[in-house]
This record gives sequence, structure tokens and C-alpha cells, in this order.
Amino acid sequence: MAYTCNQSFQSNAFMIIAITNLKGGSGKTTISVNLAVSLTQRGKSVCILDTDVQQRSSMKWAGDRDASLAHISVYGVEESQIIKEAAKLNKEYDIVILDGSPQLADLADSTMLASDIVIIPIKPSILDFRSTEEFILRYRRIKSLKESQGFRSNAYFVINDVKSMHTLTYKDTKAAVEAFDEPLLYSFPNLVAFQDSLPFGMGVAEYSDVRAQEVFNEFTDKVEGLFS
Repeated sequence: MAYTCNQSFQSNAFMIIAITNLKGGSGKTTISVNLAVSLTQRGKSVCILDTDVQQRSSMKWAGDRDASLAHISVYGVEESQIIKEAAKLNKEYDIVILDGSPQLADLADSTMLASDIVIIPIKPSILDFRSTEEFILRYRRIKSLKESQGFRSNAYFVINDVKSMHTLTYKDTKAAVEAFDEPLLYSFPNLVAFQDSLPFGMGVAEYSDVRAQEVFNEFTDKVEGLFS
């Protein structure tokens, strides 16, 4: 599928963030909803665009949120409308987070076209990383297209669900990531709070696990550092 950047689409500096990868189970929704909660707590107006037309996991999470928690708008969107909706919402919110869909390559392309920052979560597995290499090539084609028309695009890896940073599996995955031009932004430890908080429509910043709160706070600091 051929893509062009509509010149009427001009996002603010680093305000549309895609959490995406074609590999399922990498933690896209978990990172998306937690980042939305964390940035909201820091005074940002944030919404999520749920691009997964089959699962709608972010929308289900929002439906589980208690009324006493901060409201976070989550919108479902079809592939053909991603760029248009992201641009529209970027005028209404400080941050728009695109929760990517696995396996649908054209949808992933639209998601990357719409965003200023692409965060690529992977599990600490060389097999997972190898399956991501094709995705990186797709991203670089999108980046080249956007930059040729004056738009910015930067991608960052996140290694998710790390049981130990001392294992050979993690070290090999980290080394493979660091061989790419796209930097490693963060490595998330395996903490049960990330899964336990989801059925309650909560982020770990709202949950009773101090370690998970500290971890995601640190990650959010790094994401905010990309805005400047």
C-alpha cells in the first residue's frame, strides 16, 4: 500500500505517541494505558486511540475504570481514519497515545505515519526481536517518507517483562537492540502489578504497588524527556 503525508496534518512537537509492534503479546496496551494514567497525573490532558479493531483492549480497560479515578478518554478508530483522528485529537489534547494492533501491517503503517514518537515494545527473546526486524524496516520507510515532507519521526525500543537483567536472554536481546540505530529507551522488570491493575481499569500509578509506581515514574520521566 502506498502512503503520502497530507500536508494539512501537522502535529505539535512530539505529542502523538504510538506504542506499536506487529508482534502480539509484547505489552502495547499495558504500556499505553499506564502512560496515559501517568501523564494525566502530571497534569497533561491525554487520550488513547485504540487501533486494535479485533480486541479493543484499551477501550475495555477504560470501561472498567471506577468513576472516582481520573477520566481518560479512549476512542476506537478504523485504519482508514487513524491519521485524520490523531490530527484532530492532537488539537484537543496535550498527548495522543496510539495503542497499536498486532499482525496488521498496513494498520501499523498508518499508526506510525500519524505519530511523532514510536515506542516499540519487545519481550526479552531473540526470537521476538528477529520477528521485529521486518517491522523496523517498515518504520524506516515511514520515517524516510515523513522526513522528506518535513515531518519528524523517532522510534525507541522498550524491553518488556524482564525477569532478570542478568540472564543471557536479556543480555542478548539488549545487545541486539543496541546494534540498531533506534535507541533502547527503557527495560521494564516483570512485576505482577502491571497485570493485576488492568482488570480494575487502573494504571500502576493508581495501584498499591510502590515498586511498580517507581518503575513507571522513571519510564514516564524518560518519555517526557523526548518532548523537549
